[in-house]
Amino acid sequence: MRTETAIDTIALQCNFYDEEKCDTARYEIIERLKAYRLYSGGEEYKLYSDDGITFEYKFKTVVTIDSGSYSYVKKDKKKARPEWYLSIKLAGLKRYIPDRDKVSHNALMLLVSYLNTHKIAFKVTQFDVALNIFTKLENVLALCTRRYATTQYWKANEEQLFPTTRYMEKFRNAKHKAEAVSHCCLYGKSQKEGLEYKLTRLEVSFQKKFFKNNGFNVGTMYNEFHRYHVMYIPNQKKKQEIMDKYDSLEVLRKKDIKDLKLEKYRLHIDVNVLVDFATKLYLVDDGVLEQFML
Repeated sequence: MRTETAIDTIALQCNFYDEEKCDTARYEIIERLKAYRLYSGGEEYKLYSDDGITFEYKFKTVVTIDSGSYSYVKKDKKKARPEWYLSIKLAGLKRYIPDRDKVSHNALMLLVSYLNTHKIAFKVTQFDVALNIFTKLENVLALCTRRYATTQYWKANEEQLFPTTRYMEKFRNAKHKAEAVSHCCLYGKSQKEGLEYKLTRLEVSFQKKFFKNNGFNVGTMYNEFHRYHVMYIPNQKKKQEIMDKYDSLEVLRKKDIKDLKLEKYRLHIDVNVLVDFATKLYLVDDGVLEQFML
């Protein structure tokens, strides 16, 4: 089965102890994005923003830039210290719509190149890793096989809200979801993007709490991704049999996973994609930017 590993969303945060430096960085980043041009099919395309917060390409959001401030008190200090921040998010880096994917990639390179060139430290606060499977949703089964004791999970046969989306974790509300270390879902990418071919996506979103505990550790992300078994099972009878057995187990042990014989159907992400992406994030600067642009 043909698969492809991709990064779909990334969010970055930069902290400043000086409000003027934060404002300068924001202004220069906005100007850099406004100056970007894509030439395709003899036409010129550019990112559009009327507020300096949301940047769109063909009416689809590519970049959002937020800023603000907060105060905190160190343990050995009595006076609160102010801090300013920039929060930058790029969602939809891999939509399988060539010109949009190109614009998203180049926008990310422009942003990170600016930060690295000006030696502005940034931390990753969200990182969505996707395994794209070139088949219809019905042929794919995803199960969480290494559960957290403090988290509730959907059963394989349990009816969910949307027929083309399967969530792994159960959350009480949006706040509960935002505070999770990570979460996972399986959905029909063809339906979402209006693609002419069959494509299904398993996506694991690593969130702020994950990076607070682990930093931007590719190995840890790779291991976390493998808490889930994503499988290609075109035989619907066999797929249903596995789902029924999975739901019958209140506690899932290694022996149970082995007895289910899930490994023979399992699909894997390519860790080299994560390594290459991380390398770009920290190596690109204005001196070599052209080498990283598509």
